[in-house]
Amino acid sequence: IESVSTEFKLVCDQMQIQKSELAKTIFFAGQASASLIAGLIGDNLGRKLPVLIFGILVTLASLLASYTENYTIYLGCRFTLAFAITCSLNAYVLIMEITGTKYRQLAGTGIQCFFAFGQMTLSGLAYYIRTWRSLQIAMTVLNIPVILIYFIVPESPRYLLNKGKVDEVDAIVRKIAKSNNKKDKDVE
Repeated sequence: IESVSTEFKLVCDQMQIQKSELAKTIFFAGQASASLIAGLIGDNLGRKLPVLIFGILVTLASLLASYTENYTIYLGCRFTLAFAITCSLNAYVLIMEITGTKYRQLAGTGIQCFFAFGQMTLSGLAYYIRTWRSLQIAMTVLNIPVILIYFIVPESPRYLLNKGKVDEVDAIVRKIAKSNNKKDKDVE
């Protein structure tokens, strides 16, 4: 079994254990810094574009982390991963804003199920994939569908309305209404 701790020799020596704790601190620093600006990013760039940008960033940082042999670069990848994952929460806001009130609670819960599914998948994969690099790559591949949200889900009508893009809002709302078997007169 090959792990990050054994490969980067982060065991036994007190100094090495501190280096191991640093990886956790760096990860949480990435989350904390992203939590301060993720909302601003979504408010200025929209909801869809951050999902695409940070989905790609998660994929690239995860791949780089799986291939690097330098502990400092690994720590940088961990910070970037935590930052990008936290900023990807704009996907949650996007789904909440395009879901009608009748199904909003179900949609919010459904999104959280993906996190639980990811945790279960990680446990199952870790049982069969015994090296951390291969496991990191496998989890990276499972992240790729997140990027597809950009091409499937429309931009948030609330965001567009805030930006004064009424024509785009009208087109999106009509498309959503059509997919729900509603007539144009129901949208007016």
